[in-house]
Amino acid sequence: MNGPKDFSPSTLILWLSHQMSQPEQKRNLIPLKKALDRGGFGRTKAYELIKKGKIIAYKMGGQTMVDADSIDAYHLTLPRIEPSR
Repeated sequence: MNGPKDFSPSTLILWLSHQMSQPEQKRNLIPLKKALDRGGFGRTKAYELIKKGKIIAYKMGGQTMVDADSIDAYHLTLPRIEPSR
């Protein structure tokens, strides 16, 4: 489910009631170029992570905006390299 345009009328009513019951959430969106710096990865890797749902992105006009918090969350999932003995 991407948004209201993809819903049947009955599902749209449920979606709208859910949206209205949720507290307003602010998204910490940054342009893709800044997201690349913050994430430490390149453009191709960024779009791969977006496609896999590991980081969250939105379109604002023609610009790709990335949820900075999702980059931080992705970093937390990375495995730690254990020191050798």
